[in-house]
Amino acid sequence: MKRAGPLEWFYREEQTVEENKFRWIEKGDPIDIVSKVADNMQLYPPQDFLTGNKLFFQYDPQVIIDCMEHLTVDNCNVTVLSSNFTESECSKTEYWFGTNYSMEDITMDMKRQWTGGISNGELYLPKPNSFISSDFDLKEVPPADLTQFPVLINSLSQAKLFYKKDTKFNVPKGYVKYHLKSPMVYESPKSLALFNLFVAILYQNISEPTYPALLAGYEITTTSDSTQTGLILAVDGFDNKLKEVLILVVDLLVHFSCTDDMFESIKAEQKKGYHNAIIKPDEVAKMLRWVLTEPHYITHIDRYQVIDSLTRADLMDFVDRYLRNLVIKSLIMGNYSKQEAIDIHNMVLSKLPQQNPLEETVFQTHDLVHKLPQSSHYCQVPSLNPEGTISCIVNYYHSRPGDLKKTCLNSLLQAS
Repeated sequence: MKRAGPLEWFYREEQTVEENKFRWIEKGDPIDIVSKVADNMQLYPPQDFLTGNKLFFQYDPQVIIDCMEHLTVDNCNVTVLSSNFTESECSKTEYWFGTNYSMEDITMDMKRQWTGGISNGELYLPKPNSFISSDFDLKEVPPADLTQFPVLINSLSQAKLFYKKDTKFNVPKGYVKYHLKSPMVYESPKSLALFNLFVAILYQNISEPTYPALLAGYEITTTSDSTQTGLILAVDGFDNKLKEVLILVVDLLVHFSCTDDMFESIKAEQKKGYHNAIIKPDEVAKMLRWVLTEPHYITHIDRYQVIDSLTRADLMDFVDRYLRNLVIKSLIMGNYSKQEAIDIHNMVLSKLPQQNPLEETVFQTHDLVHKLPQSSHYCQVPSLNPEGTISCIVNYYHSRPGDLKKTCLNSLLQAS
């Protein structure tokens, strides 16, 4: 940073990003807004009460230089957090919480290494952000395309596209969501554990390449669905650059990669996650309910028992089979015309591997639930954590097969 000095283009870029976010900010909780304005009133003049903590007003390279002059090895504080430290390495005890820690001066050898003039190639200043939106015009569409609800505009045997033009908020933003379902996911506890690893590693793979898009105001989601059938991929933000963000994410999905070190690290984290779920009574109670009602449900316990045997080769083989056996549902909403939505959808489909023939009916047996007999029935199990003292009770009320209205009523009942 000191060698490069103040970069005005970088300041202007950040200024533009914050102006875009502030101009098109969504309504928040009134109490949060009032609280922040009250804070700003202590810090800024009246004309800046609303924008003082949001916008960039003045570029002053000397202030940046003065700040960097204070960044030296003689006044820095380095904090290292790790669960791998032993008590002998952390001999001091924090007063309030009893946390073990250690404290030592930075050695002269380390200071010389830091100031030796040898740069680390993995540390570099960012390049210009190509995801910053510059077009905020609202699209004009024919009246026939202004619908109250999303409509199906493209239907293939394995890929359906729903579309809705925004008619309520009238902002230059879009929302694209893909549900990539596959029967490969729930074939066995092994396949579901591999899918969980795939989703976790995919999240890591996209984090760095998509970071400029996050800075520019985009939200990116890659997560497993709640039905153990597939991946949810969603991008939300200004429509001007949303397609480019989506292309980047889809490319990283299709060209999925994983090193041995990454695989072993994520596998260890995934195993820990399974274990933590197993020892929590509320999680176990939910698992039992699903096991009793859903014949194809695969528990955390099932996955915990197989995860140690999984290899990176298993994962890469699974990902290849998953990406070739998809049933796709997608939704494109916001500041898009119908043709733009179709073009985006076709772009995504063109990047995916050639699909093996599948029909959506393949999921029908997976989606079935047992019809429970009338009257009351009980399932009781001891805690899987021998040291646990917490109990959990779940009451489950089984009804007839639902429809849209009953589902909405159930949601209202749960929220009340």
